[in-house]
Amino acid sequence: MPDHNQQPDHSSNTWITAVMGKGLLALILLLWILAGIYLYTQVRADINIFSLIVIAILLFFITGLSIYYRNLRNELGRVQRVVDQVASTDELTQLFNRKHFLGLFEKELGRATRHNRKICCLIVDIDHFKEINEKYGAKFGDGVLRNVADILRDNLRISDLVGRYESNKFICVLPETDVESSMILSKRMRSLVEGTNFSDDKTGEIINITISIGVSCLIPEKDKDVDILKMISVAEKALTAAKDSGRNRVESSLV
Repeated sequence: MPDHNQQPDHSSNTWITAVMGKGLLALILLLWILAGIYLYTQVRADINIFSLIVIAILLFFITGLSIYYRNLRNELGRVQRVVDQVASTDELTQLFNRKHFLGLFEKELGRATRHNRKICCLIVDIDHFKEINEKYGAKFGDGVLRNVADILRDNLRISDLVGRYESNKFICVLPETDVESSMILSKRMRSLVEGTNFSDDKTGEIINITISIGVSCLIPEKDKDVDILKMISVAEKALTAAKDSGRNRVESSLV
């Protein structure tokens, strides 16, 4: 199975794209210069039909090349965006993969500490996922992961972040959010997962799926030395407390 957390190296592709684009642009500029020189010399000399035909062909060729260059640049930009999206996305859930998410988390935490704003981190764990996979199969397990991912994504704000953290764990970051608001959101998502009907296609059996959530929240103070590893560690401890208390629960802790 491919490692979707590994960032592919696109440096060679980017270099080739840049060289192609700049080379083609330089060629177009050179042709425009040559066309200008030719027009200037023809204006000073007697213009005949042959000269007019040559000028028309040259201008037509340059215009076509300019259009081709513009379309090529747009297509290369589109391809690069697709490549970037694939490199930052978990294939199964279409959430951010772990590596890309942690980079975004680091930026958000830096912004929160600089501006003295609150920020919270959620670690979401699907209860008894290993047993579910063993009993109902990997295909059913993948469906559970996708459904839980959709529930998380659909209930977060545009400014929030959500990614796949481990095989059956997700991670969310809620900028400018306090403990109370994070707990309300977490409990709503827990309730939504519990209320979703997951059925086995083979037997038609309805399987009860639940999640446990650990929440860590930073109340920023001046010169408070907190990094994303600390916030994740505190959220993991809160998650462990939720699981030790019987699972299908939400627990929180301040950093």
